[in-house]
Amino acid sequence: LLGLAGSDPVHVGAVAGSPERARALAGEGCAILRNHGLVATELVCPDGDPADVLLAEVARIGARLLMMGAFGGSSLMRLLVGSTTDRLLRDSPVPIFIHR
Repeated sequence: LLGLAGSDPVHVGAVAGSPERARALAGEGCAILRNHGLVATELVCPDGDPADVLLAEVARIGARLLMMGAFGGSSLMRLLVGSTTDRLLRDSPVPIFIHR
């Protein structure tokens, strides 16, 4: 995957509405990466604000890159509360690869 994984495992985590949904999404991501020959481990993320959770996990595991999907919300909602993507772009200590 872009030559970034090397022999290091790729950690796949998800922050979703429920722990079960997050585990299912992370499991799907791991399966895709394993099908392409990468070593992937499921990262169990705690519930909470997605930006806070992801920033904490990046620091905890010493990530060198954060890859994430971006889901568009309404303009009004982004104006009122901001978006997770905007916050991560501002506050992440590592580069971010965003897929929409």
